[in-house]
Amino acid sequence: MPFRLAYLTVLVVVLVAVLRTAHWVRRHRNGPETRTFLVLSILIAYWVFGFTLQAATSSTHFKFLAFHLWVPVAWLAPLTWFVFTVRYTGREYWLTSRVRALLGTWAVLVTGLSVTNPWHRLLWRDFQLRTDPFPVLNAVRTPIHDLILATSYVFVLAGVFLLAILFVRTRRSVARQAGLLLVGSGALLIAHVTFMTQVDGAIELNPTPATAGIFSLLVARALFRHRLFAVQPFARDVVLSEISDGVVILDAEGHLSDFNGRAKAFFPDISEGIGEHLSTSHPELFDGTAAVSSNDSRTDRSGTVPLPFVDRVRLERGDDDRTVAVEVSPLTTAAVVRGYVLILRDVTEHERLIERLESQNTKLEAKNEQLERLAHVISHDLQTPLSTAEKLLTLLRLDLADPGPDVDQSLEDMETVHRRLREFAEHMPKLARESTDVDRPVECTLEDVARAAWDVVETGSLELELEGDRLLEGDPRRLQQVFENLYRNVVEHAVGDEMQVGTGSSSVPPSSTPTSGDDGRESPSSHPGRTASTVRVGASEKGFYVADDGPGIVPEQEEELFEYGVGTKGSSGFGLAIVRTIVEAHEWDISVTESRSGGARFEIVTENA
Repeated sequence: MPFRLAYLTVLVVVLVAVLRTAHWVRRHRNGPETRTFLVLSILIAYWVFGFTLQAATSSTHFKFLAFHLWVPVAWLAPLTWFVFTVRYTGREYWLTSRVRALLGTWAVLVTGLSVTNPWHRLLWRDFQLRTDPFPVLNAVRTPIHDLILATSYVFVLAGVFLLAILFVRTRRSVARQAGLLLVGSGALLIAHVTFMTQVDGAIELNPTPATAGIFSLLVARALFRHRLFAVQPFARDVVLSEISDGVVILDAEGHLSDFNGRAKAFFPDISEGIGEHLSTSHPELFDGTAAVSSNDSRTDRSGTVPLPFVDRVRLERGDDDRTVAVEVSPLTTAAVVRGYVLILRDVTEHERLIERLESQNTKLEAKNEQLERLAHVISHDLQTPLSTAEKLLTLLRLDLADPGPDVDQSLEDMETVHRRLREFAEHMPKLARESTDVDRPVECTLEDVARAAWDVVETGSLELELEGDRLLEGDPRRLQQVFENLYRNVVEHAVGDEMQVGTGSSSVPPSSTPTSGDDGRESPSSHPGRTASTVRVGASEKGFYVADDGPGIVPEQEEELFEYGVGTKGSSGFGLAIVRTIVEAHEWDISVTESRSGGARFEIVTENA
C-alpha cells in the first residue's frame, strides 16, 4: 500500500507539472509549433491522468473502463510529437495537404480501432489483472497492435532525428533547447520500449507515465533558461549560419536568444549574455527611450512604430575604432511579435569614404566660390579700362568732324568690340557660377521644370505642348534656366518679321541679304520666312528635348551654336553658351538637330537615361 501511494503521488506530481508547463506556454508564447506543443502536453496529461485512475481503483470493471478512455487518445501523442518537431525545426513545408490527409487518416483509423476494440478485438484480444505490487490491468496485444505501435515509434524516432540534426547544426541556446527536448523524448521512448518489449512481465508497472515528469522538467528548463519557443530555431539554420553580417536574435521581451560568429567578433562577451535582457548584457545596443513588450504589436516595418534599439554603435578598438550599423527586423507570426533580429554591419569604411567625399565636396565648393569671386573681380576690373576705351572713342569721334567711310566703319567696329567685351564682363560671374558641378542633385520632373520656366518668359503668341514626362536628377533652379534660355531663343530668333539665323531656330529676313547668326556665320535659313508658333517639350529615350516649328537651322552651324560670345546683331551670344554650361555641369550632353516640323530640336542626353 505505501508503494502504491508513492506511485500515485509521483503520477499526480507529473500531471501537475505537465499541466503547469502547458499553461505557462499558452500564456507567454504563440505560434504554430507552440500550439502543437500544447496539444502534445494535453495528450500526455490525459494519458497520465487515465493511468492514474487505473492505478488508483481496485475495481476491475473500472480499470477496464479507464483503459479504454485514455489509450485511444494516447495513440495521438506520437503523431503530435512528429508534427511538433517538424514545425519546431522549421520544416513546416513538409506538412502539405496530402501529408496532412494521410496523418489525419492514420489518427482516425487507430483511434477508431481502439474505441471499438471490445467488439472486434483486433488490437487487444484479452486483458490480465496483475496484482503485484498492486492491481494493474495489462492488455494482451495482437500483431495489428504491434504494427500500429511500430508506426508510432517511427513517428517518435523521426521527431528525435529532426531534433538531433538541429542539435548538431546549431550552437548555444538553440542547441541547448534541442538537446533538452532530445533527452526528454529519449527518456520517454526508452521507458516505453523497455516496458513493451519485456520478457515474461519482468516490469510489472509501466514506467512511461512517471518518465513524463522528466520530460516536463527538461521542457521547463528549456523554457525558462534557454527561451524555448522565443524564436523559431530555423532562424539560426537559415540566417545565422549563412549571412556574412553579425546577427543577434532576441525574444519578444528583448532577451538574448542567439547570435552568429560575426556578432561575436563585434561583441566577444556576447555568449555570456544568453538569456539576459539586452539592456543588461549589451546596453550600447538598447535604446532605453522605448520599451519592449510581448503584447506590443511592433509589426510595422515602415518605421512609424519606434523600435527600442540604436541604429549606430561605436566600438572602441584601440587605434582602429569601428562603426557598426544596426538594422532591426521584427519576427512576427499572425501579427504578433515573436522576437527581433538585429543585423550588425560594419560600416566603418563606408563612413570613412563618406567623410572623404564630404571633405572633397567642401574643398570643391570652396574652389567654386573662389572661381566665382575671381570672375567677379575680373568683371569688375574690366569695367574701368572699358569705360576709358569708350570715353576715348567718344572723344575720337568728336575730334573727327567728318571721318571717311573707312574710318567710320572702323569706329563702329570698335564700338561693337567694346559692347561685346562689356557683355562678356557682365556675364562672366554667371558663367563661372553655372559651370560648377551639381554636387547635390535632387529629383524633379521634366514637366514641372518646363512649366515653371514657361511662366517667367514672355513668349507672346507661342504655345507650349508637353509630350511626355520623366524624372530628372539635378539642380531644378539651373535646369529652369536652361528652359528659359531655350524659350527666349525661340522668341528672339524664330518669331516675327526680323527672324535671324542663330541660337536655336534661325532664319533670315524676307530679303535676300543673309544675316549673321549666333554662330558668327552668315548663312541662309533652311525654311526662310516661316515663323514659330509652338514649342514642344518631351521625354526621349535617352533624356528630353525642346523643339519648335520655326524656320530651323543650317546643319553646318550646329557645332558652333553653343560657343561663348557668338551672337546675332543685338544679341549677346551667351544664351546657348549658358545652356551648354549648365547641361555639362550635370554631366549631360546637348546637341541640336532638325525637329519633325522642320524647326530646331535641342536634344539633352541625361546621365541617368
